[in-house]
Amino acid sequence: MAPGPTLSSDYDPNKCLLSAGGPCQACLKLVTLDAQISHPQSSIIDLRTKRRLLKTNINYQHDPLIHRFPVEIAAQVFIFYVEEIIHHFRVDSTPESELSAPLQILGSVCHTWRTPQLWSTINVHLYSISSIPLHIDMARRWLNRSAQLPLSISLSFSDSYAIQMVSPLFVLIREHAPRWRQLNLRIRTIYYEKLIGGLDILPSLQKIVLYPPSESTWTSTEDFCTGKTPCLEHLEASNIILAKVHVQWSALTSFDATGIYLADILGLLRWSH
Repeated sequence: MAPGPTLSSDYDPNKCLLSAGGPCQACLKLVTLDAQISHPQSSIIDLRTKRRLLKTNINYQHDPLIHRFPVEIAAQVFIFYVEEIIHHFRVDSTPESELSAPLQILGSVCHTWRTPQLWSTINVHLYSISSIPLHIDMARRWLNRSAQLPLSISLSFSDSYAIQMVSPLFVLIREHAPRWRQLNLRIRTIYYEKLIGGLDILPSLQKIVLYPPSESTWTSTEDFCTGKTPCLEHLEASNIILAKVHVQWSALTSFDATGIYLADILGLLRWSH
């Protein structure tokens, strides 16, 4: 039997060859629905809903492998697919289009592929004022899909935005603070207090990455204070004043830094004891 055609947003059901060299029953129904949708008197909303449900059924029938696997194996396959983005994410340089594309493709093709492991890494890159509501909505959906798994949160702002404009994003992310496992920040230091201020304990946090923009200037009020971080092991930083980073230095097992003062390095040796 010939394999089914690759599905896409402009999928032509007439190309299906699953049923004795012709379209399967689901694809025949899709042909009928497409004809109805093109009719001006059709109820477009109702028909598009039916079409979406039918395409879900087609995805299931045409998929030769994934839906035959146990859920755990299928999840691991998709984790391998996105792990290059997850593990090589550079909060200071990765283009926005590269951060979410793999997960958006998986989520849009078949909702049954939205396993929580795929959504436990949240990368938000704000590149314009108009993009803020969209990214807040995307972050909310990703967080909901992540169930209760530990989270890797990455924030990158290409510009300086009024705090009240980005506050809804910080409020949303703070709601999941007990699940933070990794925090990657490429944002100005003025946002630190709004994001982490008042969080007495971050029980799951293992790694912090701080890359404030080079033009970001530290003031006496812009400290980075995490409260208690019993699991913190790794800190990576650039262009910061270490004396203003208040973490449990004695618990760290690794520290990487660029663009810091010699006095801070000497102070780090004292804090680590």
